[in-house]
Amino acid sequence: MGILDRLFKKSAPKSNLFNFSFISGAPGIKAGEYKQQYKGWVYSCVSAIAEDVGSIKIHLQNRNKDGWKNVDNHPAINLLSAVNPFYTSSDLFVETQSFLEIEGDSFWVIFYNARKEPVEIWPLDPTKVVVNTNEAGYVSGYTYTNNNGITKELSVNEVIQFKRFNPNNPNRGVGTIQAAAMAIDIDNYSSEWERNFFFNSAQPNGVLSTETKLTPEDAELLQKQWQAKYGGVSNSNKVAILHSGLKYQQVQLSQKDMDFLEQRRFSRDEILSLFRVPKSVLGITEDVNRANAEASDYIFAKRVIYPRMNFIVDRLNEFFLPLFGLNKNDWRYVFDNPVPEDEDLKIRKYQAGLVSGYYKINEVREKEGLEKVEGGDVIYVSAMLAPLNELSMGPAPVSADGKAVTSKCHHGVKKKIFKVQNRKRRRLIQRQVNKFKPGYKDLIVSFGEIVSKNLRNTKGARIDEKELKALSTVKKEDLFSYFAFANIKSKWIPKLIDFEKKAIRDTYKAGGLNEFADLDLTGDFDLENPRAVDWINTRTMENITTISETLLSDTRDIIASGVEDGLGYIDIANNIVQFVDDQSDWRADRIARTEVHSAYCGGRGEADRQSGLSLLKSWVVMDGGCCDTCEENASAGPIPFDVNFPSGDDLPSAHPNCRCDYNAEVDKDAD
Repeated sequence: MGILDRLFKKSAPKSNLFNFSFISGAPGIKAGEYKQQYKGWVYSCVSAIAEDVGSIKIHLQNRNKDGWKNVDNHPAINLLSAVNPFYTSSDLFVETQSFLEIEGDSFWVIFYNARKEPVEIWPLDPTKVVVNTNEAGYVSGYTYTNNNGITKELSVNEVIQFKRFNPNNPNRGVGTIQAAAMAIDIDNYSSEWERNFFFNSAQPNGVLSTETKLTPEDAELLQKQWQAKYGGVSNSNKVAILHSGLKYQQVQLSQKDMDFLEQRRFSRDEILSLFRVPKSVLGITEDVNRANAEASDYIFAKRVIYPRMNFIVDRLNEFFLPLFGLNKNDWRYVFDNPVPEDEDLKIRKYQAGLVSGYYKINEVREKEGLEKVEGGDVIYVSAMLAPLNELSMGPAPVSADGKAVTSKCHHGVKKKIFKVQNRKRRRLIQRQVNKFKPGYKDLIVSFGEIVSKNLRNTKGARIDEKELKALSTVKKEDLFSYFAFANIKSKWIPKLIDFEKKAIRDTYKAGGLNEFADLDLTGDFDLENPRAVDWINTRTMENITTISETLLSDTRDIIASGVEDGLGYIDIANNIVQFVDDQSDWRADRIARTEVHSAYCGGRGEADRQSGLSLLKSWVVMDGGCCDTCEENASAGPIPFDVNFPSGDDLPSAHPNCRCDYNAEVDKDAD
């Protein structure tokens, strides 16, 4: 005899009242009948949710001076693992969650040993539990009736009730089946009709008619004879011989006319939506691809499994934990988060944090379990990760200890850029920056306008809303090609090439002429020298590639992120415009300063080569400090003019926004 059987003794059976209301009308699911609906799509949804809940690990934690720590051996956690002689932990929680979905309630009865310690948990069928209340309407106890009609009164301390919110009865819950009753009824009726259709067509296949008047007895006899001779599978395709004026008329009513297949799908989708179970979770592959299947799994875990698990654990902390004499302020149950980490979201978060300056590189590396790197405690901004003070000539970066850091690289501090350059050079470079910055800004803004315009005009053209939502971040290239690349390639890139070539050529020429003047050289600076032409063309194409790929990559990310967030075309287009507007000024300034300085140094270098002198060159940094690359270049000189520096660069700059200069001197040892 089991522990439950020993508990009960014969007594008069009590009524099993649930106080549920059901709106009258067409026959439907009634209170107490919800368990009977545990089949079909209801079974699939309930089991999908309950099995996921049952697979999640629960932990007991104790708080000390070091924070919350897991406690692996304690009666309060051991009992949830060794529930009773017949139940595992998974069995307990699968049944608990299943009844919550089906009935809206789940009950645990707790058995104690002689020392009044909880030793066993037994889940109860909520349809067999009556919640008793006092005059004030509060729960005063429970009455349980087993399958043999034996009842048992249980106190509040013996039972833990899990119940979902019920606006009509605070003491009983509302299950998903009750909320989905109408959709389930329709699906059941449709299923039954379809079953009957395939069994006997759900209609008479034909009608026997005669002009002779038949008595009811004659009609019944004729029907029986016809059914006996031609009815059933064994009599199919027999030839009928009619006489006495009988005529047979075939009745045609196709299943398609009633569109039951579509109705079944509609009912199925409604049931799934009420349970909030995505199709892919149930193995339904229509309208499902890998991208939205992965997204559905993430949403299912986040919006369905996590809230249900949180509900159960919250009840355990409130009502189960105190049974062991544990203080809720110092003890708690927690569970493993079932929501998989969104890697794309995490990466975008890191990128945004680094660009916006609220993450440091070493903070990100620490989160990912990586070792710190030198320079990783400096705050950076921009997609290209330039130190904060190098963009606006603003305050110096801040170290991990909150103290100002002296930047190793001089290329953001105006007062120091030109210590090795004369006033003439300084004014020339600044004029070129001021000259070309507005053009770069216009190009950046027009890029965003082209992409956003294509997005706004896309609907009904090359891709529809449904296809858009099916694309994921792993298909950013495909996605972007729909909206931007064709027009960017045909309209924007040519404008960028023309402008970039003019900016590089003009600054290159200005640098060469200035160097000729400084060296007191006679003759004219030859801008058509093949070496000069090749440098200008190569540098132009390199810059175009860098600028365009950076903008394309950022825009792809915005589009992909918008698709993931379920945004429409207009919202994504607005996000692109906002992004471009926010970044156009500092990006234009950064590009102009980088390209102008590089072209200026390139023009100087060509002038030095055209001088015919045997020269040495030295990489010059400010205050003896710079980034590691530039410091290595500086330590290598002076070197022959036609030899590259350790970074592989012929002349500055070595990286975006680099403001390093070079000095040229006559090689005294040259012949």
